[in-house]
Amino acid sequence: MDNKEARKLFFLRLFEILTKRIRAKVVIFEITIVLIVSVSLGFMFTLYLEKTLLNKADIFCERILKDLSKSIEYNYISIPAADEAVKSFQNTLGLIYLGYNGFIVTGEDLKKVHLYTGYDISDDVVKDIEKRAKSVEVFTKNKDIIEVKLGSDLIVRVFEYTMPVIVNNKRIGNIALWYSEKIILDEINHIKLLIVFVTVVVALFAIFLSIKGADSIVKPIIQLTDGVKRFGVGDYNIKLHIPVRDEIGILAKTFEEMIVSVKEKMEMQKFVSGSTVKMIQKTVSKDNLDYNKSEKPTERKELTMFFSDIRGFTAMSEKIDPQDVVNILNKYLDIQTNIIHDYHGDIDKFVGDEIVAIFDGEEMCLNSIKAACEIQKRIADINKERINRGLSSIHVGIGINVGEVVRGSIGSHERMDYTVIGDNVNLASRLCSAAGKDEIIISKNVYEKVKDCNEFNFVKLEPISVKGKSKPIEVYRVEY
Repeated sequence: MDNKEARKLFFLRLFEILTKRIRAKVVIFEITIVLIVSVSLGFMFTLYLEKTLLNKADIFCERILKDLSKSIEYNYISIPAADEAVKSFQNTLGLIYLGYNGFIVTGEDLKKVHLYTGYDISDDVVKDIEKRAKSVEVFTKNKDIIEVKLGSDLIVRVFEYTMPVIVNNKRIGNIALWYSEKIILDEINHIKLLIVFVTVVVALFAIFLSIKGADSIVKPIIQLTDGVKRFGVGDYNIKLHIPVRDEIGILAKTFEEMIVSVKEKMEMQKFVSGSTVKMIQKTVSKDNLDYNKSEKPTERKELTMFFSDIRGFTAMSEKIDPQDVVNILNKYLDIQTNIIHDYHGDIDKFVGDEIVAIFDGEEMCLNSIKAACEIQKRIADINKERINRGLSSIHVGIGINVGEVVRGSIGSHERMDYTVIGDNVNLASRLCSAAGKDEIIISKNVYEKVKDCNEFNFVKLEPISVKGKSKPIEVYRVEY
């Protein structure tokens, strides 16, 4: 066996080991996730049910005490009637003790009585209950679980609930109820066993699916890796047959497309000389490719320039927190950018609180004016909200011009911008500077292209003098 064949066998064996490890990791990962989720959900559900059952027990006992309190209020002049009201609850499940300790009217006198149902408790215990109940003004649950002795060897844990009995705005006694903790715990334990059983069944089923799912995940990986190995040794006739259902399928499809592309280039080399191939390879090397991708043709073209500037923003920014400055600026720039894009404009650059945008096409002037009007309307609506909240309003001025400009990649070899320059760009900037708050100023060139549009009103203004122009410039204001 030669060295080449030995290397192939070595890598094949290594690949098999790696595949098994991947499969094992996938199975372990999925099983771990399933167990964590199942146990966590079971635990949270158990806590929720436990809390729910305790709340239901509290509500149940509160209803008993309130019903008994009402009955005693109606029958506080009759000991038998009050005693019957107490004993009407004697068959209640979980009831350990229910008693009324207070006064009943007998003839013209008040008589203190202890009426109860359930287990008989000693006078000392009754006094302890009465002592705890003296400070109770409404239905109250004792924060502590009480252990009570109900016989020579019977000790139970109970929840204690107490409530005063009020007649004619006077307190005549107290009602106390002991409810068995065991009743609730038995129900909780029963639910816990059910949850554990369901969790185990779900976990086992999920583990089974994880093992099967791991095979379906690893198999495409094996096919893809095998394809990469074949491609590495010069085999370009590879078809993986992996369905495009997930990321691995997408990766396999991309790999197949790459093979086709490489195969096409290899075939094309048959029709090109070796020197030409070397020249092309040098031209599309990584450094040159990145450089050329940033370059675009330089040209002269008629475009519409759109400048928008926030008025007084610099002065306002000196009075508020820097982060608030950035947040406000970003909000207004984002609103304007979205509107410009909606009307087929393109953002050339941001200069502080100023936007430079370009519109192209047959309707570029009309689209730029529509965008400007929409921006002013939107900002006016936002200003109403800001004023209602006691905040200062924000205003923008917009200038629009159309004409021939130079467009191309401008800058150094390290950084370039694809932008526009020229006299018409400068004029648009000057119009923006001349525009007042909430104004839209356009040049005569723009007006001539849109004057027949009935959608807007145009007001001719006094000509303005701008830097770089010997004569005043005719301008118009757009009414929106």
